[in-house]
Amino acid sequence: MDENPFEREWKRAARHEAGPWIVGRLMGFDVGFIKRDKSQAGAELGLNRSTPDFAAVKAWCEQRVMVLFAGCLAEQLGDDGRPGNGKLGKWVQLGAG
Repeated sequence: MDENPFEREWKRAARHEAGPWIVGRLMGFDVGFIKRDKSQAGAELGLNRSTPDFAAVKAWCEQRVMVLFAGCLAEQLGDDGRPGNGKLGKWVQLGAG
């Protein structure tokens, strides 16, 4: 039996929110909880960090951009954690073949 649309959307949203949470943690940002209710979902990330010089500001900006893109990229993963049928999967297949 096919998965119902609500379940499919919940999995997509959960995967999307897990992406920034995981990448944020790896980049050294403070992370909180991933929240969900009937109308929205979100990942808590603390963005405050000491930036004493230009190099630190540049590094913070680069890491923040990675966190922002992580949700979109995470959505493209299949249930097995590999690139699924979305655009990312197609790009990976093009690059491999």
